[in-house]
Amino acid sequence: MRILLTLITVSISALLSAQSLFGETLLSQADIDWLIDQNQLGPHLSSPTDDDKSWESYDRWQCFKVANIDLQCATYDNSIEVPGLVIEDHKHTFLFDTHLEDRLNCKQTIDTWNELLFDSIEACILAAEMPGVFDESDEISLWYIHAIKTEYGYWTRKGATTPLNE
Repeated sequence: MRILLTLITVSISALLSAQSLFGETLLSQADIDWLIDQNQLGPHLSSPTDDDKSWESYDRWQCFKVANIDLQCATYDNSIEVPGLVIEDHKHTFLFDTHLEDRLNCKQTIDTWNELLFDSIEACILAAEMPGVFDESDEISLWYIHAIKTEYGYWTRKGATTPLNE
């Protein structure tokens, strides 16, 4: 029962955050249903099983003006580059990175995202927050991307489906 309530809360808060930034969001009911289906599979991120403080982070949709999105390569482990988005919105900085284990070519992925974002007004990002990276007082957060949607289509992480091909 607790899991079901968490999923409902996550999906409702995701829908509300998308609609609160824009009067008409580009998310459809299929996108919300997809979010619910993805979250029913379990958390997108979670603590190691031997961690003293366990945590789970579920995906949620967040929508932003494309003009606020900066595409860049984030460097992990002093040498591995992963594609990411940096978004400054309402005095908060969102860092959206892809998963290191996906081993995406940064330049190719950025080129794909540029095509998807070109001439778009808004983009919605399906991602889960990585807790504990920054102090809660900081106006910055780190998220790991599952999907990006614009009015021109979707980009999803390796092996993921979209509402169009489920």
